[in-house]
Amino acid sequence: MDHDDVRSALARGAVPIDLRPLAEFSACHVAGAVYVQFARRTLVQTLAAAVEADANLVLIAADGVVADAASELIQAGGKWDVRGTIALDGSTLTRLGVPLGFLEQLTPEDLANRLEAGNPETEIIDVRGPFEWRLGYIPGSLLIPLGQLRQRTSEVKRDCDVVFIC
Repeated sequence: MDHDDVRSALARGAVPIDLRPLAEFSACHVAGAVYVQFARRTLVQTLAAAVEADANLVLIAADGVVADAASELIQAGGKWDVRGTIALDGSTLTRLGVPLGFLEQLTPEDLANRLEAGNPETEIIDVRGPFEWRLGYIPGSLLIPLGQLRQRTSEVKRDCDVVFIC
């Protein structure tokens, strides 16, 4: 896909799936993109937890090899229609001409400092499974397993910083 094809697919409702390394995604990504770590064994399962079946997808990767491999795996899964793939890095992403977002990553120490400061404008969503939750959680956090997040977005506050724990 070229930049025009990506913009057109996104305008028609395609879901951008960002397969670049997390640090690159965090620094700059297409607004509304779903980050999915590329791993051959778990890609389709992770995508199923995050994106509705029958969605049209645009895959964004750091290189064409990853984009093509992901496309093959996703198409073989038979749940989504991959409208196209594009290899982008941070500098070319900014030239794509679509709204962009960023994701701040916190260390455990950063989060502890926020909580100790009593920042009332922070909501913590734990997207781990119930088994992991029972092993330990941050008091006051809300458990919404990743597979339920799409259906339970109304429970996530919109007027504050939201921290996701995974």
